[in-house]
Amino acid sequence: MAPATAARDLATLRAVLNAAVEAELIARSPLRGIRLAVVVPPERPTLAPVQLAALAAAIEPRFRALVLLGGWLGLRWSEAIALRVADVDFDRQTLTISRTLSEVGGHLELDETKSRSSRRTLAIPSFLLEELIEHLAKHRPSASPTDLVFVGRNGAPLRRTFAARHFGPAVTAAGLDPRLTFQGLRHVATSFMVDAGEHPRVMQARLGHATAKLTMELYAHVSTDADRSAAARLDALKRHRNTMVGG
Repeated sequence: MAPATAARDLATLRAVLNAAVEAELIARSPLRGIRLAVVVPPERPTLAPVQLAALAAAIEPRFRALVLLGGWLGLRWSEAIALRVADVDFDRQTLTISRTLSEVGGHLELDETKSRSSRRTLAIPSFLLEELIEHLAKHRPSASPTDLVFVGRNGAPLRRTFAARHFGPAVTAAGLDPRLTFQGLRHVATSFMVDAGEHPRVMQARLGHATAKLTMELYAHVSTDADRSAAARLDALKRHRNTMVGG
């Protein structure tokens, strides 16, 4: 069992046994004193904008806009494949996420987003809006407002097989880290926002998280360029202070 799985299962069992102690069903939890190995989160691969562009160029053209939405807006897979044409407001340049499409036991289940924070309307950068316009014109020319934005070649909703059939091969073709997944594009999108200096609350809202703490701890990654920029600003601050003292 992986350390993270063991930690999760132990936490559930601990809560049950602690409740039993409170209810005076047992005198003492047998889990007291048990310590597990520290779970070290795996390093998530991230991309520079040029690498994301290479990935979008390497994948089948009908999925290019899907990859760019994942990498720049950080949409979850279930949110991205559930998007309807009507969810894109071309006049206001916004995208509304209100539904998810999940595959459970081989069946697709359409549902509302799982939480209030997950339901959100995002402003779309102009270049992404142009990608969506081009995508719809080329690959969904007869789509109605209630039709899905992204579908397979046969017009059916996308499934998990997308990862093995399309995403994985594109990652390889672009020469990127093979550990990269579509879900990992949320990490990429967060890294872009960190580099742009966005406030954690802004990042939280755009990713659809309940708290900014989750955003920063789970997804935020400081790039080498951002780290060097921080050092440069400290240099500038030090020089400014020295000049003030000297004056």
